[in-house]
Amino acid sequence: MPPSAWYLPCFLMNLLSPRTFLLVLFVFVGPLVLASIPSPQPDPEVITFRQAYQRALMFSPNAQFISLEKDISEGKVTQAGLVPNPVFSTEVENVLGSGSFNGAEGMELTLGLSQLIELGGKRAKRENLAKYRVGLGRMDLSGICS
Repeated sequence: MPPSAWYLPCFLMNLLSPRTFLLVLFVFVGPLVLASIPSPQPDPEVITFRQAYQRALMFSPNAQFISLEKDISEGKVTQAGLVPNPVFSTEVENVLGSGSFNGAEGMELTLGLSQLIELGGKRAKRENLAKYRVGLGRMDLSGICS
């Protein structure tokens, strides 16, 4: 080490008493020395490839996404087998107009109710398609998890 590197400690030693100098050295330099000593690492847990693979799947966002996709496709099978909902509609005309249609006197109100009637086995075909997609999703999941 060049003599200039010792200048600061020597300067402090001349400035402070030996006890104070050692105290300052211990308080400020001690933690730096302790921090530079490597801490002993615990032995890593030995696991098999299959265990590592299963842990990766457990914490993988992609695997969780595939699992959610499977749940969604199974819900679509249920939904595909249901009858479409009826539609209720209302229509109001000639309200708040002018002349003979002033106010609500000439108002016309139309109410409607409609129901889609599926013919040609559309619901069964839609349900079979949804089941087919669930099967494809299971194949994807089994390809990843095997």
